[in-house]
Amino acid sequence: MDGESRTLAPTADPVATATILVVDDNDLNRELLVQRLEYAGHQVVQAANGLEALGVLRSTPVDLVLLDIMMPVMDGHQALKEPDVVQAFLNSEQEFIRVRNQFHDPGEDQQAV
Repeated sequence: MDGESRTLAPTADPVATATILVVDDNDLNRELLVQRLEYAGHQVVQAANGLEALGVLRSTPVDLVLLDIMMPVMDGHQALKEPDVVQAFLNSEQEFIRVRNQFHDPGEDQQAV
């Protein structure tokens, strides 16, 4: 190219956009997810731990929660056991999807809701 850098514009489909809560104590991981999701046209809210996520869920309706499990203050397992979170899922048509990474500890299944 002639020395110019090109940036592709996001293609936001208003039907496919969602409000997504990203919960991760790792600032870099959270920011990368936020950037990609916003680029895809989604509204994104963030929290650094489960306790902050509860505050967001009490005040902001969301379509999807991306929740880290291992975090300080309140981890993902603890957050999923909170009545507000459970009630939010019971009152919605949302599905709970659990994803594990390659370093999954089989003992975590015992802690899951």
